[in-house]
Amino acid sequence: MATSDTLLRWRIPLTLLVCAISIFAFLRRPDTTPVDFAVELRLSSTSVSPGQVVVPELELRNAGTNAARHRETTIRLYINGERWLEEPLHLPEPGRTETLTRGAGWSAPAPGSYEFRLVVDEAKRLHDTNRGNNSVTQTVTVTAPGQ
Repeated sequence: MATSDTLLRWRIPLTLLVCAISIFAFLRRPDTTPVDFAVELRLSSTSVSPGQVVVPELELRNAGTNAARHRETTIRLYINGERWLEEPLHLPEPGRTETLTRGAGWSAPAPGSYEFRLVVDEAKRLHDTNRGNNSVTQTVTVTAPGQ
């Protein structure tokens, strides 16, 4: 009888665990719906002095004709190869755009050139038919005062 009680006691937690794993696996699997998402990066300025702030505006456009099964993706902004921003972003419907503006902005350090690279779906969870428009790069030049 003790064996039967033990099995009953573990049946519900095990069932819940199996359900949770199944749901997690479903949500983590790649989306097979063919989509085309494109990014655009607008900067408040591409030529600044040290200490000036550059405000990036990140745009994600659904350039395709399908809506993705997943409702969000990750958009990342790198500055000189270092991740500066990583945000979840709602996937827009076909023909629509989602925009994210970072009000705090990036404070320009020492003089030099800084590469801003914006990437969407870097983990490749979406079945994007045109990965050529999933990233964009712009350069910001920081000049010494008086130059």
